[in-house]
Amino acid sequence: MKVLAIGASRHIGYHASVSLLQQGHSVFIAVRNPSLLENDPDIQPFIASGLAKLVKCDALVEDDMRRAWSVALEDEKPVDAVLFTVGAGPSGFSLTKGFLINPINLCTIGYLNTLSTCPPSHPKPRVIAISSLGVTAVSHSGTPLPIKAFFKLIWVPHRDKLGMHRVAAYASGRPWSEADKKRLGNENDLLPEGWKDKLGEGSWGSDKIIVIQAALLTDGVETKKYRTGGADMTGLYTISRRDVAHLITDGLLKNWAEYQGGEVSVGY
Repeated sequence: MKVLAIGASRHIGYHASVSLLQQGHSVFIAVRNPSLLENDPDIQPFIASGLAKLVKCDALVEDDMRRAWSVALEDEKPVDAVLFTVGAGPSGFSLTKGFLINPINLCTIGYLNTLSTCPPSHPKPRVIAISSLGVTAVSHSGTPLPIKAFFKLIWVPHRDKLGMHRVAAYASGRPWSEADKKRLGNENDLLPEGWKDKLGEGSWGSDKIIVIQAALLTDGVETKKYRTGGADMTGLYTISRRDVAHLITDGLLKNWAEYQGGEVSVGY
């Protein structure tokens, strides 16, 4: 299998990439600063063997994403899967808005660029993106109260993730609910003018895109004892990044037909 991993320099994308390489798959790791991984002890042997290739890429820049696709498709063999694990740490804190990120649409634009620059001459791969529990209206309604209280502090990054859900729904041809439309508010500050024409409604089909709604992420160990369900799954509190990576590599990619696109919640 050939995988294009966007934003895999650390955390979920990194753990998933290492696992896929250990399983013998080819992984193109597209990151803004490849030097961070050039001497990584877990990645370097696979770079030497040719299974891993580092691609300098900023997902916010369309031309960078086009180059990442071009590098991954140099041998004319199709990309089988894309992992989009881009995320941002807080850039500040506001008493009225909580934790801030810069830019406010990092995931939304990066994800839009990833999908819209996929060369039409090649078959569409499966795409897995990382979001958070409580981002969509349905997921938020089933979130435990203590977690909801914390989510108020991270609404700005959550709204960015919701913008990513908006893009996923449009590309999949799935309806965008009135509740999510109201929750997102004015989407023009997240999405550029003409984004729908650039992407194409339903252009990826209903079964090619999965968005993982992860519970509160921790740096815990891989337990393989998490629970998964649909967007309306309740009672989830936390999940280790390593277990989310395990869900990707040993759950979704190996059993794609069981999920058929959409949203998958995961947690303990």
